[in-house]
Parts: sequence; structure tokens; C-alpha cells
Amino acid sequence: MAAEKIVLAVQDTTELNFGKRTKKQGLGSLSSPDAKGLFVHSVFCVSSLGVPLGVLHQKVWARKKIKRTGGYADRMRSISEKESQRWLEGLKLTQEWIEQPVQVVTVADRRK
Repeated sequence: MAAEKIVLAVQDTTELNFGKRTKKQGLGSLSSPDAKGLFVHSVFCVSSLGVPLGVLHQKVWARKKIKRTGGYADRMRSISEKESQRWLEGLKLTQEWIEQPVQVVTVADRRK
């Protein structure tokens, strides 16, 4: 990576859907209320030309049941209590692991 002047750190989250009738342990709910599975948040590193350089970070988790109060109270939860924390964690780790003089551009989609 030291040969690169600029690298892209591309972040995204995907769902591993095991279906609604699975007997597997350790799974959580997904975007679809009936589905059970895991979330995987990855940070991939690519050159400015799009050449893959590797996986910088990957986090896998099962969503825990949380009691939602709805509306304002949910929005006011600390970022450390939200799944959105994964984006900041990916950014922080990218900044720690890729040293100067390499410039890093982090690419992430917006939250729904």
C-alpha cells in the first residue's frame, strides 16, 4: 500500500439472511421482520484505479432485541448505542492503519 499515493476505503454493510425458519443459534433480526441472520460491515481498500488492495476491517454481529420507544427518544440515543457506530469505527481504524503519506478517501453510503 505504501506505493499508492491515494487509496479508497469503501465501507458497506450486508445482511446474511438465514431465513425465518432456521434453528441456528446466535442469529438476530434483519431488515425484514421475519428474517433471521447476521450483519457484516466491511471496509475494503482499493487503489485510485480500482485495484483491490485488501480488506481493512470486518465486523459481524447479530442484532439484539432492543426496546424501541419510538420517535424522538430513539433518535436521541447516543451514537455509541446505535448500529451507526460501525461507520465511525471503520473510519477510525482506517485512519489508524493507513499511515502518511498515503491519502485515504473513505466512501460510504448514507443511512436510510
